[in-house]
Amino acid sequence: MNGDGYKTRFDEEGRVVWRDIILPIPIDPGEKVDMGRIKCPLMLVVGEDDQNWARVESAKDIAQMMRAAGNEHLLTILQYPDAGHLIELPYTPHFRASNFIVPQTLQKVIMLWKGTQSSTPMLKKTPGKRALAFYGNTCIPAMTLSLRPSCDVTPEKPPGHSMID
Repeated sequence: MNGDGYKTRFDEEGRVVWRDIILPIPIDPGEKVDMGRIKCPLMLVVGEDDQNWARVESAKDIAQMMRAAGNEHLLTILQYPDAGHLIELPYTPHFRASNFIVPQTLQKVIMLWKGTQSSTPMLKKTPGKRALAFYGNTCIPAMTLSLRPSCDVTPEKPPGHSMID
């Protein structure tokens, strides 16, 4: 939490809400990863009701950085209005909150993830299908060309290169 723990809130049932900890999104480029350097396709799955992370704001910031660098065409954003932090696998229960141990303090809390039960059936199937299509159209051809798990198909790069310069 790096000194921003004071931004922690609690809902009416005493469950922890961390979404404000990273707000406002830093403006100083030195305080965040330079997404403009990304050279491979990137998919973000955004639950707009996430109470654990400022997903919508983070996705907008990532898109802005990539747009400014001219690589926004590599970005796919899937946004779901009623989805929380957790997007569970198909045929598993929906959890709006769960036990969580804060790594810095080892304190056990109940973390609020949010999301609605009604969004769960559609949500569990759609991102999975879209993710498989995304990876099938981006990483699988790259793996076939390079015979290694990488989304960067630039042949002149030596083995072990990063997807970010």
